[in-house]
Amino acid sequence: MFTLACTTRPWQSLPLPAALTAIAAAGFTEVGLMYQASAEGWQVPVHGASSERERWAVQQLLADAGLQVPLLLAETRLGLGLAAASLRYARLIEHAAALGVSTLLDLGCEPAQRSAYLALMQSVLPLAEAAGLVIAIKPHGGISQTANDLLSLRDILGSKAFCFSFDPGNWLYYGGAEVPLQAYLQQLAPAIDHFILKDCQFGPRGPDVAVQPGHGIVDFPALLTQWQALTDGGRLYLECLSPGSPAELHTQARAVQHWLRQCLSTYTITE
Repeated sequence: MFTLACTTRPWQSLPLPAALTAIAAAGFTEVGLMYQASAEGWQVPVHGASSERERWAVQQLLADAGLQVPLLLAETRLGLGLAAASLRYARLIEHAAALGVSTLLDLGCEPAQRSAYLALMQSVLPLAEAAGLVIAIKPHGGISQTANDLLSLRDILGSKAFCFSFDPGNWLYYGGAEVPLQAYLQQLAPAIDHFILKDCQFGPRGPDVAVQPGHGIVDFPALLTQWQALTDGGRLYLECLSPGSPAELHTQARAVQHWLRQCLSTYTITE
């Protein structure tokens, strides 16, 4: 069985309560928390510096909206130094476990920080594994530019708690239109935690991922058929839609749910 969850990203300009209400109204029961507008600026609603009271407030908002939160965006904060960054990440793991999160979504870092990133992961991966969490790195340029980059990181870290987020839109955004997505999917499949439904299109200003899935250049029918052959189920996250009003985002989200059922017609899909 596949589960289609939704991230807060399409509604990131709204206050968190309104974003969660909109996601639930679109028919989703699971949400991934990403950067959100707040009085303090753009930030993930729960992070390593959050207090227990702040985390509890987010838990209440999720409960009020009837949403579970399997995914939370992580921040490495490598500039703090290994000791402080490790303490902050450890606190994030504690918050994530309390929220019921199963996956911390990681963005990696720039190549110059690779050694510091590996040291941080070596410090926190045992904590994540003990808490029943995985840390899933997604393609985001830098040290996660190619499939081989990701495999190299996992080989060095040697932990089953370090997994991959398969994000076709990001592969194209950072790597160009010729990235062999199906080859990457086959190569990474044994360690993929989830599939990000993100498209990409190229225009005069370059690549853009703020696109309703199925309306860009990603061949989702081919990728999803391949994904079905590689796994018996799993989570897919809707991360991006085309910019629009709340009503337009709602219409797009419902359309994606219908479209995905057609792509995965032989499987049961829950939202």
